[in-house]
Amino acid sequence: MLEDPQPSGRSGARRLTWKRVRVPLSLAVMALAIAELIVLFFVRSRPATETDPPAAGPATACRTDELALSYGPRTTTSPYGGQFTVAVLLTNKSAHGCLLAGLPTVTLNGPDHRMFGPAFQLRTSDEAVPADLTLSPGGRAHIDLTYLVGGGGASGTEQWVPTMITVGLGGAGNLTLAWSSGEAVPRQDAATHPGSYASGYINGG
Repeated sequence: MLEDPQPSGRSGARRLTWKRVRVPLSLAVMALAIAELIVLFFVRSRPATETDPPAAGPATACRTDELALSYGPRTTTSPYGGQFTVAVLLTNKSAHGCLLAGLPTVTLNGPDHRMFGPAFQLRTSDEAVPADLTLSPGGRAHIDLTYLVGGGGASGTEQWVPTMITVGLGGAGNLTLAWSSGEAVPRQDAATHPGSYASGYINGG
């Protein structure tokens, strides 16, 4: 703090001097506390968008209630007709990612067959590879179902028309879808190289 100017020397010139001001300890402590409160206010009032998002955990296996089953495109597999491939789509309808792992099982269900019963479990294609696919919300995978159409049985004239497809998720439950084509499928349960078979999981759809 400045003192009042005092005369100095013969010339009558005035000089300025400084007086040391003692700040009470209580005021210093109060100022420090106020500064800490200001810093704390700005830290706590920072927008939530400035914080790092929590790390996402690993996806868990898809449950049946998280997936929707539907048909995709159908193509003619054999140039001679009588064999088709249809994509069976699996869509993640949940709000989080889920995992399709391993290989699915695909079974055609229908009326009781006189030799093989009501269920025709399709052989898995030799080219199928166990999958490890994560489906994001709305994401898709598919299974290629290849099948013969026409008669079957020992006489070659018996017609077996499936009513439903069942897709097994490897221990995580089964999904079902109506067999909407109305086409008969020959029962080849005991065949070494059947003309009806299924792929593994394929990404996209």
